Amino acid sequence: MKKLPRIYRSDELSPKDHNQKYCSFYNQIKEKNITKELDSIFDSFSSLYQKKVELKTTKKIYHTFLISRTKNYVMTMEKEIIPIKDIIEINQ
Repeated sequence: MKKLPRIYRSDELSPKDHNQKYCSFYNQIKEKNITKELDSIFDSFSSLYQKKVELKTTKKIYHTFLISRTKNYVMTMEKEIIPIKDIIEINQ
């Protein structure tokens, strides 16, 4: 079989690169959605302590009230500090 000229070969994007790009893009979208949900919780006019929240993380599920938030962490009523990057889902 003849080798094809270089024009017909695709060396730019291998399947491995494509998967890495897709996964990192997916993680960015997921993280933005979590931050939007946290923004909506903390921007509401009602008291934070009145809203019970269920946080699903990679390690544990928390049924708690949120107290405060920084750029990278959320603090619960039980004084547990949860990294935002570990949060998978938020239910109110």
